[in-house]
Amino acid sequence: MANALQDFYTPVKGDDVKIDSSNDLVAGIFIASSSYNLNRVDIQVYRVGSPGNITVTVQATVVDGGAYAPDGVDLLTPTIFDGNTITADVAGEFTTISFPDTASITSGTRYAIVISGASTDGSNYVEWISDDGDQSYTGLIAFSSNGGSSWDKLIDFGEAFKAYSSFNPPSEKATVRRLVAVAADKLWFEDI
Repeated sequence: MANALQDFYTPVKGDDVKIDSSNDLVAGIFIASSSYNLNRVDIQVYRVGSPGNITVTVQATVVDGGAYAPDGVDLLTPTIFDGNTITADVAGEFTTISFPDTASITSGTRYAIVISGASTDGSNYVEWISDDGDQSYTGLIAFSSNGGSSWDKLIDFGEAFKAYSSFNPPSEKATVRRLVAVAADKLWFEDI
């Protein structure tokens, strides 16, 4: 099984979004550029202190107060990674989250990559690299400080992410190379 990059956004670093409470949820919302089976996302993050386990999932979106927000239903099995092992460099680095299943993504539909941290606090947290709203990005950032009961939205802001599809690469094909010669009404060939 191989992965192919389908959607991404790598902004000029601006005001990063912090996950510093066990009730915090942050969603990077994007519009799918094509239809595909999503099985992996990369998010550009860094840590302060020891934030512990970080959960990542993908959800569909709903219109909430005139902007989009996650609908609360996981399209993939939520996946946990150890936030203590990611970089502490404020430039961040892409962390890969491979899901054990796939989600069918539809072209032109908005989806939310949602991250949270059950052990995060004011001294131990994760920051997701985002832009400062100056970009002409069509996505948005949604932030909840109450576990998803309500969402604040930053329209035209975007989080750094990459979304991948899975596919089976073609199998090795056998090829035969032949040397062919024609002379005096005769044909000679030899496999090389």
